[in-house]
Amino acid sequence: MTDQKGFDLIAYVMDELMSTERLQLVVAGTGEARYEEMLRYFAEKYPQKIHVTIGYSEEPCTPHLRLLRCVLMPSLFEPCGLSGDESSLRNRADRARDRRAERYGDAVQ
Repeated sequence: MTDQKGFDLIAYVMDELMSTERLQLVVAGTGEARYEEMLRYFAEKYPQKIHVTIGYSEEPCTPHLRLLRCVLMPSLFEPCGLSGDESSLRNRADRARDRRAERYGDAVQ
């Protein structure tokens, strides 16, 4: 959690974002103490809409990403994060396959 990842902008827009009825936010990671504290503050302020996990784990997060509609990995210096890009594409394909199987009763591989 650094300026490079856009966390400096969150404090300015978080209240407006949280006013959006259907938006929920999940943040996981570590970084500068000021951003960790900021996210804890917003998680306490909006407990039904924001979940924050401060920490790092080698355990893959792909199963959890399948539940998300959108994965954001902003960066000022890199075009995108590979883990977010790959997981997003893989999970979209998995959801589409699962929906097809539910709708037509077949298991598409």
